[in-house]
Amino acid sequence: MENSDEVKRRKRGKEIQDRLYRKRGLTTHKHLSLLFGDVTEDIRQKFLSLNMPELNHVLADYGAIYGEAAERYARKTYPMWVSGSTSLSGQTLERLIELVPRHLDSEARKALLFKLLQKYSKNEFPSLIRINSQEPEEGFVQLEQALNKIRSNESLARLPEWVMSYATWLYNDDITILRAVTAEIQNSETVMLKRKAIEQVGLLKKAVRNGEITSAEYNLKTPNGDLKLIIYEPSKCFVASVCFGSDSPEVTTLRLWRDEVLSSTVFGRNFILWYYKYGPTIARFTKTNKVLKAILKGGIVMVVRMLNSQRQRHSGE
Repeated sequence: MENSDEVKRRKRGKEIQDRLYRKRGLTTHKHLSLLFGDVTEDIRQKFLSLNMPELNHVLADYGAIYGEAAERYARKTYPMWVSGSTSLSGQTLERLIELVPRHLDSEARKALLFKLLQKYSKNEFPSLIRINSQEPEEGFVQLEQALNKIRSNESLARLPEWVMSYATWLYNDDITILRAVTAEIQNSETVMLKRKAIEQVGLLKKAVRNGEITSAEYNLKTPNGDLKLIIYEPSKCFVASVCFGSDSPEVTTLRLWRDEVLSSTVFGRNFILWYYKYGPTIARFTKTNKVLKAILKGGIVMVVRMLNSQRQRHSGE
């Protein structure tokens, strides 16, 4: 039997969330999507694919909780929801998120839980760090800061209280036990992966400082996600430096673009990796080929103008 004070507290929490999302002008659909992510669609699909006995059980509970009129409407409209001729309202979807998982088997509930845990396990953690092999200490500091952000994953088996207030099935005994077991497993994995990452970083630092590694790509596996390391040797042979000089405004603009924009996206990080791998070769050809240099120089000027224009627009907003 649930503690009545606990039930009241969860109810108040949900009411506060309802007021907040309405104040922000969000639709119920959008609010639920922010709270539950892909789990919202998973529950919708499971509801629309129930067989007749399962559907009867769900709708009987639906009527017991929300009233006979709501049940009659749901039974009448269900075929239209399945065909797509009528969309589920935000209110109906909110009710289904609370109700449908209670009627699923343990494996299906487990899948929903893990997907929800994954959504709330994200945290601020870099996915790319560049290390200048000639002056590596700044990059090493960034690397140490990243390792310090690796935390116990016990919190990954916890969910925000306001999320659970919309899906009280998450308090069921089987789910509570599963969350506890998940926390224990994740904590063990965290300890093992963090220890291994620290050992690998120690070896990497030693190799870079001794000059054994001057250029490399390295993927460091951590409990918070994969961390891509690029160890590079600075060179004036990179394309923009060859065309304009390493301290030119053009090079400065492109570096800012790299650090502020490219580094923040998967595509951008892949481009940086590609450039560090092939840039020196392209730069060598550019240095000895006047025609290629003129073409690239013109292209870089256009790109820099576009980037500067974008920065000015953003700064004026």
